[in-house]
Amino acid sequence: MTQQENLATAEKFGAAINSGQFEQFRDLMTTGIVDHDPAPDQGPGADGFIGFFTTMKTAFPDLTVAVEHLVADEDNVAFAYTLSGTHQGAFQGVAPTG
Repeated sequence: MTQQENLATAEKFGAAINSGQFEQFRDLMTTGIVDHDPAPDQGPGADGFIGFFTTMKTAFPDLTVAVEHLVADEDNVAFAYTLSGTHQGAFQGVAPTG
């Protein structure tokens, strides 16, 4: 993919999180995707992302992501982001705090 295509894909990833349409990750990720900083209990590939963000959305129903920094080339994409939401369901053993 080109740098511009990778940047556009990363933007679509954020939009999928904000809309709660996590199944879109399957269309945005290659089969061999490697997450170099996976969340606790996150499985591999698109299924791992879907599972993690589904758990997050259950615990934080108003979950949103804001990309703070995004870089890409033809082979790589990296971004720093802030997740925000109200803790309304149990998450990783922590009861809701509101």
